[in-house]
Amino acid sequence: MVIKELQEILESQFLLAESILHATRELTVSLVEDNLSKIMRRNEELEDLAEEMQSLEEKRIAGLARAIKSLGLEQEPTLRELAEEVALPDDLRQAASKLRKKFQELQEQNRLNELLLKQSVYYNQKMQMAINQGSNYQPDGKLEQKKGSSLLDRSV
Repeated sequence: MVIKELQEILESQFLLAESILHATRELTVSLVEDNLSKIMRRNEELEDLAEEMQSLEEKRIAGLARAIKSLGLEQEPTLRELAEEVALPDDLRQAASKLRKKFQELQEQNRLNELLLKQSVYYNQKMQMAINQGSNYQPDGKLEQKKGSSLLDRSV
């Protein structure tokens, strides 16, 4: 019974991880489009999904502890170690493997989004420097502006 509960939790985490991956891919599209409103919506959606995953993770940890206790193990192995060392049902092993692979896909997608964000920040900084040539914020937060050095310092 304890193993079945753990398997159900893993399957729920897998389904939620699929939703997170989908939302993360949508975020990638929004980043490429440079659509701030979509980026904000996707981030809110991802925050909600992350909270759900945190709740499931707490349940998984508690379920794993119960499974370890029911199997009579003295040390507390990780789920991967448990699946490798103890005779567990194939369904549980497969659920754990699918979840691990989904998390790897999610990590790859997050790395891509991180690169897109860095590229966007770099581009924005370069544009800001081009527009504000000679205008610099000082460590105290004050704006130091050199006369006649901005691209937009003349009226038409």
